[in-house]
Amino acid sequence: MEQNTPEWLEMRKTHIGSSDAPIVMNVSPFKTPFRLWQEKIGIRESDAETFAMSEGKRKEPLARKALEEQLGMPLFPSIKLHNERSWQMASLDAMSFDERTIAEIKCPGRVDQEMAASGIVPDKYFPQLQHQISVCDVDFAYYFSFDGEKGVVIKVFRDEKYIQKMIQEEERFFECMQNFESPAMTDRDYQIQTSHEWGMLAFRWNEISNQLRSLEEQEKIVKSQLISLCNDQSSMGAGVKLAKCVRKGTVDYSKIPEIEGLNLESYRKPSSEYWRIGK
Repeated sequence: MEQNTPEWLEMRKTHIGSSDAPIVMNVSPFKTPFRLWQEKIGIRESDAETFAMSEGKRKEPLARKALEEQLGMPLFPSIKLHNERSWQMASLDAMSFDERTIAEIKCPGRVDQEMAASGIVPDKYFPQLQHQISVCDVDFAYYFSFDGEKGVVIKVFRDEKYIQKMIQEEERFFECMQNFESPAMTDRDYQIQTSHEWGMLAFRWNEISNQLRSLEEQEKIVKSQLISLCNDQSSMGAGVKLAKCVRKGTVDYSKIPEIEGLNLESYRKPSSEYWRIGK
């Protein structure tokens, strides 16, 4: 399979890739975990390619050639899957024929290029490199920052403690994909409303919400007191009925050995939208 093909794009929807790692670890300035989850499960389209992204793709072959000259070895783009964690993949910009040398190529703006010249890998790319190191089971990866004419090579070593933390976060995110349950939203996932009408309605909702919370607490106390007067029998009086009810327990499908390993997605009802309001 080659990168940037329809097959590759479909594969990325069902796996956690190296470019997903900074997002899952919530250090990406470009996208949040919630936004990535929406794209993975197909309820939101990916952003259109920016000029910077298209320029990066255009310069990548030149950058790979420059890196080959610096490292003294031929390199090629590749796609790797983890040997044990089948959901974890890495689309590599550069890999040696023996698969022991890998590199992440960036064609960044001035700030990131200057950071690389100072020997610093931007934080937003560190998870991506550690993800690649983990998937390929190597001890280090090269970060190559290329401005179109010259490049800077930084050797990034394996950080096992960080990798274990990252794997936990990625597994949690993958479960969100599998179970159709969204990860926690951040403030960046919300549109900011500043209109006078919104402010007035928001103030009114907060006022009503606080009143409801107070009434619900009072209702719970009075209900408990009424129950204590029922002598364990359904009772009525003064326009109030209290019925003692029994509800059948829910089925814990995870405890049924006969369906273990079965794909139950074909039995899932269609998804539905709803609004959740809070503070």
